Amino acid sequence: MGVFVFFTWNRINYLTHEDVDYTEYLGTNDQVPLGASIGRRRKLAAEGRHAEQEEDENCNPALYVCNHHGFLEVVTMHILLHPSFVAKYEISREPFIGAMAKALQCIFVHRTNQDQKNTILESIERRQVEIEDKRLPYTPLTIFPEGTTTHGKHLIPFKRGAFESMRTCVPCVHKFSYCHHSPTWETISIPDCIIMWLCHPGFCLSTLEMLPPFVPNQYMLDTHADKGASEWEIYAWCIRDIMRKRGNYELSDVSHREKLEYEKWLRK
Repeated sequence: MGVFVFFTWNRINYLTHEDVDYTEYLGTNDQVPLGASIGRRRKLAAEGRHAEQEEDENCNPALYVCNHHGFLEVVTMHILLHPSFVAKYEISREPFIGAMAKALQCIFVHRTNQDQKNTILESIERRQVEIEDKRLPYTPLTIFPEGTTTHGKHLIPFKRGAFESMRTCVPCVHKFSYCHHSPTWETISIPDCIIMWLCHPGFCLSTLEMLPPFVPNQYMLDTHADKGASEWEIYAWCIRDIMRKRGNYELSDVSHREKLEYEKWLRK
């Protein structure tokens, strides 16, 4: 499937379990029966219900996770899913873009407000419950787990927002090619990036791969217990490893805080 937007040919590939093998992370069907995610099983058990008797959330996944370069993957996912996004608070104050983000019912994060973190996590899980369990007609939620934009060659460590609830997610991998100007925001402002992109004399190919839903299970936690100190860290490691292999990315341990320090240094 392809869509032409802003001097860009946006190609969308839908992949299945025949294209992407999750056996390394989730085990085989013989080892682990398919079913609800850990997070959903726990909630249903607390309500006295059995996951095996409930409809599988795979048919209606609430959460998509994707690497983040700039506006190309946002536009492509908007055309495809019309989702809400988890975005930094500053986006809400950007001209035009902020109005669109509010209309999409995005969840805005104050990075410097430590007290808001638990509230954000609760908001994310509540949206997942409303879509997967209550079957309410909300649009899905898209999270960029790196928490910032990168230049398209590396994956930096994932934050816990997308994984804390231990519910199903759909990994997405975004790649692009360009002639002269890279479409990544990276360390420049959004208006500057858009102006430079509109002056771009050539075309860009943007490819978004939608991988099959990933349902975290106990096999994942037991087999990859060395990948993190908590459950969400193990889950995040698995998704990052899958995206790394699919996108042929390199891994980087650079944190968002280090990126901010670099940006501050550039503006001196």
